[in-house]
Amino acid sequence: MQVRERPALATSEVFAVARDGWLAVARLEPYRLDRRTPDGRWIRGEAIRDEPQRVTQADQDAFAERQTFLYGTPRRPAASYGTWPKLLPPFVSFAEPIPGVAIASPDGFALILRARSASAPGSCYDIRRHVYVATQDSDGLETLARHRWEPRIGA
Repeated sequence: MQVRERPALATSEVFAVARDGWLAVARLEPYRLDRRTPDGRWIRGEAIRDEPQRVTQADQDAFAERQTFLYGTPRRPAASYGTWPKLLPPFVSFAEPIPGVAIASPDGFALILRARSASAPGSCYDIRRHVYVATQDSDGLETLARHRWEPRIGA
């Protein structure tokens, strides 16, 4: 058996697939939600303004406590998790064994679980209200349009 440990608060881009074939991808740089249609077209989401939060000792201790609770293992000191990032990422893809960081609900909603901190230890999900769509006409003129987006992966 091989055991591989990831750094504390490690993350990568995550995705969710809806029953109708739409795909939602949570991006990190910049933090946004892109969608892919069933026919393969990408719809790039707007950057989500996010005030970076510094990772404090309290955040490190809360993370270590959650790991103990989630995995049923003895409590480890926060320092044993290695190097901590300076800023809390928008979501943490490897640390929480829950249904998923990106979830496609049965009715097509895309939910992104935000990273937990000492000040916000509960489950908080992001849902966006608008998408921006860039189009190019036959003359090469590009336009950007803002559309109200019901928080569904498809449509």
